Parts: sequence; C-alpha cells; structure tokens
Amino acid sequence: MQGPLIDTLARQGITRRTFLKYCATLASMMALPPSAGRAMAEAMAATRRPSVIWLPFQECTGCTESITRSHSPTIEGMIFDMVSLDYQETLMAAAGHQAEEARHKAMQDNHGISSSSTARSRLPSTAPIRASAAAPTSTS
Repeated sequence: MQGPLIDTLARQGITRRTFLKYCATLASMMALPPSAGRAMAEAMAATRRPSVIWLPFQECTGCTESITRSHSPTIEGMIFDMVSLDYQETLMAAAGHQAEEARHKAMQDNHGISSSSTARSRLPSTAPIRASAAAPTSTS
C-alpha cells in the first residue's frame, strides 16, 4: 500500500499496521464486513491531498496574514501535509504568466474531481447595489 496519505502518516510516526487497525475498527463500528476495512484502507491510501486554488478577490490579505501566523496547524504543516496549495497570489513564488499557468494546470489536473469552493470577499461600501437584472425600458 503506497500513496501520499501513507507517506504523511509514516512521517508522523503512524505505522501501516496502526493505519490498517484504524480502518478495520472504523468498518466494524459502521457494521460493515471485515473486507470493508481493507477496501477503506486502500482507497484512503491512494487519495491525493486536496488541491487548493485560493482566489482572494477583494480581500485585504488579512486572511493570508492570519493563516501565516497560525500555530496549530502551522502553514507549513498544512501546505506540506494536508493540502496542495496550487495557487495563492501572496504565498506562491511564481508571478504573472507563470502563476496563471500554475492555476490553469491545477484546474486541468483536478477537473472532474469532487471539490468545494469558498469565496471570501466584500463589496466596496460605495458600490451601487442593483437588485434587478431587467433591462431599462424606453419612455418615448
């Protein structure tokens, strides 16, 4: 059994045997047959870290500042062990067309994979709010 999860667990001191026991216990608690524990372990071991494409929109980089100062988990632990941060304008080394190529590659590599997205942004306080998308009518 190989994969990114197994490698990460091994670096954290969790053995393959402990991982298999965990999966067997989990299957047992869900009243699944014993073979389900092995199937779970193989599926979990083969999974990749989730790809993160962080689009800041109108944020002031306060969110980025906060996450870089976190201590549990640290930003390094999160990026190297939990997720694959494929695009984030403030934290990535690439810039310009190289950064955009990295974003497009991450989007292509993860096309069709179940994902979730979160957008954090706010409208400027001076922006007009339009509640209707109807075209204006002529009054001649």
